Amino acid sequence: MKFLCSAGRGRNPLVLAGVLMVAWAAAASAWAQSPKTLVVLLYEQLDSSLIESTETPGFDRIRKEGAWTDSLTPAFPNTAVSNAFTISSGCWPENHGIVLDRFQDPSRGDYDRFLNADWMTGCMPMNEILNQKRRMVGVMGWPGRFRATASLASMVSQEKTPDSFVGDDARLVSVGHFLKMSHINRPSLVLAYMEGAKGAKTEDERRRALLAADATIVKLMQDIEALADGKMLALVVVSARAVQPAPLPEAVSVAIGANGVLTASEATGFVYGTDTAALSQKLSALDGVSVTPRDGQPEVWKVGTGPRVGDLIVSTDATSGSGGMFYAWGRGVQAGRKLPAMRAVDVNPTLIRGLIRVRADYPSDGRIIGELLTRPPNGVSAQASP
Repeated sequence: MKFLCSAGRGRNPLVLAGVLMVAWAAAASAWAQSPKTLVVLLYEQLDSSLIESTETPGFDRIRKEGAWTDSLTPAFPNTAVSNAFTISSGCWPENHGIVLDRFQDPSRGDYDRFLNADWMTGCMPMNEILNQKRRMVGVMGWPGRFRATASLASMVSQEKTPDSFVGDDARLVSVGHFLKMSHINRPSLVLAYMEGAKGAKTEDERRRALLAADATIVKLMQDIEALADGKMLALVVVSARAVQPAPLPEAVSVAIGANGVLTASEATGFVYGTDTAALSQKLSALDGVSVTPRDGQPEVWKVGTGPRVGDLIVSTDATSGSGGMFYAWGRGVQAGRKLPAMRAVDVNPTLIRGLIRVRADYPSDGRIIGELLTRPPNGVSAQASP
C-alpha cells in the first residue's frame, strides 16, 4: 500500500494525524519551557564594568545560573527615554519615532520625554503587543504604556514623564505586589522602569547604584523562589548605558542664537534652522562638538531623516555612548551562558517571541538571540549572531 503525505486526494489521514501530533507535541514542549510570568527591570543607567570589583551576589548568581552580556549596544543618541522606547519596541528610533528625548514635531509640537505611545510613529512596545493578545500585563513607568484614549496594559502606574517617577524602592514594592498575586491573576509580563545610576557623576555614585540594583535582584530572586510556582518565572535586568555622557556645552546655544532652535538632551541636540551652512560653520568651530547634517549622518545611527530630526545634529558623543547590559535568569533561560554581544533592538523579539512565545506579527528591527534560550523557536539558531 502506498502512503502519500503530500497535498492531494492520496493523503493518508493517519499519516497526517501523526504529523500534526508531532508538531503539537513540539509546540507544547516549547511552551512548557516558557515562563508563566516574566519580570523585566529596565534601568536608565547601570555600570556593569564595576561588577568585577564589587560584591554583587545577585549579578554573580545570574552569571552562574542564567545568560548575560555586558555588551549591549544602544541606539544613537544614547538618551534615556529614546533608548527605552528602542528596547521596548525592538525598533530603531527612525522607525519608532522617539528620535531624541526632546524634539520638535511639525504637527504635534514639542516632545519632552513623554511616555505616551501616541508619540510613536511605528512599532509597538512590549506591553501593547501582549495587551492585543489579551494577556495580562503590569507596567510601572514603562515607555509607551498608554495612549491618550486607552491604557495599553492591565495594570499601570500613573507617571507621564521621568520627572514623576516614584523611585526604585517604591518600584520594588510594586513588583513584589504583582508576584504575590495568585498564578491565575498574576500578569504574564511585569515591566518596571528603574532609575539606577541616573545622574551619577562619579564612580562611587555608580557603584552605590549598582549595589542597590543588586540588592533588588537578590530580593526578587528570593520572592520568586518562595512562590509555589517559582520555577515557572523568569527575571530580566537590562540597561542601555553604563555612564551618562557629558552634556552639550552652553556655547552651542550661544552660537545658535536667534538663527535656529535647539532641542537638546544630554550629549545630543537637534538644530532646526534655515541657514544651516552658516550654523554648521559656527558650531563646528566649538571644541569637542561634532556637527552632522540630517542628510549626512552615518547609517549606523538609525535616527532617520524625518521632520522630527533637526537640520543639524550636534553632539559631544557621536557614538552611541557607553554600552549597556542584559542579564536573564529563570524559566526558559540557559544557565551559565555568556553572550558575546546584543543590540538594544534584540531585547524585544528575544523576550516576546523567543522566551514567552507570543505569536504576533509586529514590526521589529531586532532578532531573537537563541543562544540564551533553553529551547529556541524553530528557525532560530542556538548560536548568537555576530
